[in-house]
Amino acid sequence: MNYILMNICAHDARLILEGQKTLEIRSTRPNKSQRGHDLQVLLYETMRDGGRGEIVGTFRCREIQQLKKLDPQEVREKSCMTQEQLNQYATATGKNPGDLWAWVVEEPLIFQEPKPLRRIHVRNPPHSWQRISTEAALDAMTNEEH
Repeated sequence: MNYILMNICAHDARLILEGQKTLEIRSTRPNKSQRGHDLQVLLYETMRDGGRGEIVGTFRCREIQQLKKLDPQEVREKSCMTQEQLNQYATATGKNPGDLWAWVVEEPLIFQEPKPLRRIHVRNPPHSWQRISTEAALDAMTNEEH
């Protein structure tokens, strides 16, 4: 299994961890050597808009698909985004909306106690996401119910 630390706003973290948001839209995905395996994604809630600045939970991702291969209505519903928001995000990242990636969210888990980045030996949060070591990820998930 590969482990990812993902930077996310408090609103989207809450929607994911409550099971309402089952697609997380990103402009990139892991390279081929990291695909085809399960990903365990740790969610770093940014401090923007009242977020905690800590790792607040995790989810499993077994599939990442390009938006142009998916039903647009289903994407909007499962990502909790409007078409306008998808278009704005695509523009901000220099992509066409169909070239964005949908990370499929499964098994969300809210951490009982949020974890600081130092717990996984990371100094600064990623711009979007980054790979982290198995040891660091497992350390962060210690004492959490699965």
